[in-house]
Amino acid sequence: MGNSADRPAYEFVDMNTAGPGAVATAFANQVAYCQHAGAPITARVVAGIVAVLETDAASVLLARIRGWQGAPLADALSLRVAGGLHALHLSGAAPELAPIYRGEAVDDAAIIGAVMHSHETAL
Repeated sequence: MGNSADRPAYEFVDMNTAGPGAVATAFANQVAYCQHAGAPITARVVAGIVAVLETDAASVLLARIRGWQGAPLADALSLRVAGGLHALHLSGAAPELAPIYRGEAVDDAAIIGAVMHSHETAL
């Protein structure tokens, strides 16, 4: 990472930051971390979650994520949600996620949004 062009687009924040904007920053940082660490699929999944969060879609799960009261970075909120989606994929409960995990070009946000809606209780 000697070249600044090689550095991910992190927004440096205290990991215990909470409050307005903290969720968006934590999720954006997680996408950058994953891209830099060679985890493109996880980056896609987290970016898909971000895209869903940026819509006007409403659910208890989305409200809970958007209104997270703790420190989302320290709480690993983005990885917990991504991990829940991965568990649904691995268990076969959400086969529609398979193209994402195979690295295929699909509408990640549409698929992830649908899975978050249909598997809200599990997540």
